[in-house]
Amino acid sequence: MLSLLLPFLSQSVHAEPISFPAGSFEQGSGRVPDEPLRTVHLSAFALDRTEVSIAEFERFVLEGWSTLEYWSADGRTWLETHPNGAGTQARAAGRTADHPVVAVTYWEAEAYCVWRGGRLPTEAQWEHAACGSGGQRYPWGDEDDRNAIWYSGGKFGHLSNVR
Repeated sequence: MLSLLLPFLSQSVHAEPISFPAGSFEQGSGRVPDEPLRTVHLSAFALDRTEVSIAEFERFVLEGWSTLEYWSADGRTWLETHPNGAGTQARAAGRTADHPVVAVTYWEAEAYCVWRGGRLPTEAQWEHAACGSGGQRYPWGDEDDRNAIWYSGGKFGHLSNVR
């Protein structure tokens, strides 16, 4: 599997970040499981525009996985018992290198972000980025009847690449 990824690794580029200004928003929806609705104040932050691709994550595996300073203390403990994580084949799940990586634990994601010079977003940052500040449940509004661009056509339908 790694041999299939090698051509993509040299072409891998990190996602374009999106900046979010400091401000307040209403986190939650007042509906289960998003209760309670509360006002959250956030400092300015940035998130990548797209998910991490298989190629981007495998570049971390090759260049940064064994560098312990990228791993938190709990992450290093996890790494001792899982030296290869889920493995390249599980992370790719039969998809090409330009698709989102899967089968990545919190600890692996955390180390990847540190390797990239960042960190994982907080729950509030993630919700603000995903839903905006207009009080809607989804970026497009409150209804869940739209197909997501990355997962249209059902469980085995078309999956979009990252870029």
